[in-house]
Amino acid sequence: ICQLIPLLCACVVYALWVSTKRCGRPDAQEENLQLHQRYLQHSRGTRYRSPAASRAPASGSRCCSASPTSKFDRRRCSKKPVSAPTFEATTFDEQVSELISQLKPSQESEDIAAQVALRARNAIRTVFSDVEVVAIATSDFVRGTAFGVAVPDLELLATASPAVLLSQLQGRGSKATAATTATAAAGLSATAAGSASGPKMDARKLQKSAIRSCTDLLVSSGGFKFRRSAFRGLDPKVTLMAPPMTGVALPPLPPPSSGDCMSDQQREETRIPVDFSVNCPTPLFNQALLKEAALIDSRAKDLALVVRRWVKDRGICHAAKGHLPPYAWTLLALFF
Repeated sequence: ICQLIPLLCACVVYALWVSTKRCGRPDAQEENLQLHQRYLQHSRGTRYRSPAASRAPASGSRCCSASPTSKFDRRRCSKKPVSAPTFEATTFDEQVSELISQLKPSQESEDIAAQVALRARNAIRTVFSDVEVVAIATSDFVRGTAFGVAVPDLELLATASPAVLLSQLQGRGSKATAATTATAAAGLSATAAGSASGPKMDARKLQKSAIRSCTDLLVSSGGFKFRRSAFRGLDPKVTLMAPPMTGVALPPLPPPSSGDCMSDQQREETRIPVDFSVNCPTPLFNQALLKEAALIDSRAKDLALVVRRWVKDRGICHAAKGHLPPYAWTLLALFF
């Protein structure tokens, strides 16, 4: 051991000397940058580009190179900060009335919802000929609010009988879809025969399979963009981004920030977040509940709108994260 200690000390001193010499070279920083970029490009599976080529802006781009693998060309930040509402009124009662008028679905929102439902119906009916599609606007989504994509204010509901969905799903799609429809067919047959075992699970599988098939149609031929799916909750659904509707003026996007490589034409397009579901009764229950509550007291619907806006701005109504859904908050507001 005593003989090895001087040898180890010599090795450490030599390594420190080499590293000091290397870091002192003028091209050491550039070489380290190249090695780091090579590692990043290799991990992403893309071709290595020199630092000079990476810093040179491409033609038609304002801030950085528009490579095919750039995330800026495909994705856009959808976050919107929580902003306090501004009022023209001065008294508290007048400000509350003004806030409620801002939250209620406007005629422009209803027109957009009708156009989105028509586009979705035309896309889905290419395969499911008997399906009906309705769009329900729970607030004035044209104004744009925080957590607008996490909890959309526009719900797209497709309705059709399970037997029709099953007949049109069979023989279409992958092996997994065929197995799901076969299981659902067995469950529906058992239900028709009076069996009490397993019909709920089979109907739920059929519902999820129909949502997947309809989502494929909406994305491929309807111009929608898939955002995320939520199949673990009580109401399986997917969140889509509907294409901008023609003839409707939506609010412009904020000015481009540094590092954003989208063109002006792409920034002018404003997509509409929607929740899409098949044979889900919750949106209809919410609409019927608010209508009946307004007959008893006209302030009930206004209270539900304010509570829904409050929980949405606080970020505590995202069911995928374990929060109570907006419909549950409506029930709490009307009950208490």
